[in-house]
Amino acid sequence: LVDITVEQTALTDSFVVSNGDTLRYAKEGEKYQIKITVKNNSLADAKNVELLDLLPDYVTVADFRVAPFLMSEDSASWKISLLAGSASKVFQFSATVPDSMPGGLNLLINKVFVSAENDDPATLTNNSSVDTVYNAVAQLVDITVEQTALTDSFVVSNGDTLRYAKEGEKYQIKITVKNNS
Repeated sequence: LVDITVEQTALTDSFVVSNGDTLRYAKEGEKYQIKITVKNNSLADAKNVELLDLLPDYVTVADFRVAPFLMSEDSASWKISLLAGSASKVFQFSATVPDSMPGGLNLLINKVFVSAENDDPATLTNNSSVDTVYNAVAQLVDITVEQTALTDSFVVSNGDTLRYAKEGEKYQIKITVKNNS
């Protein structure tokens, strides 16, 4: 029996390290790389290895270094008939974020799973990996602001109410902010 593992990394232009974790960001229209490494941690050969990648929503994938065995709109899969003991294989491709994304925080989640015909059932905890690229899009809002002066004196002229205050007289300003979104 063998211990087969999978790891992945998204390679973006923008990232921040927070509490030891690297958070990666991609802007609208940006292209980034996804690198997946399948490794056989055993001395024995892994037979009929299958890698399944559930691709992130929204993105367009291209530039595969190793062509997928099977490709659909939301997934790609590869087959390796034999992965030698202690060997690894790298799969890399690009993902492009569309020029127009929904407003707010979009999670571009990539999930990968690997299996082998002779995989040890006791070592399945390292057979999957999830990586997230964040895409933040400002949400535009429609706001109106109204200002009204509240005075004791006013005149109506041509349908407009003109308010005025005499010298030393107190008056109030009423400001109304309305979110029309």
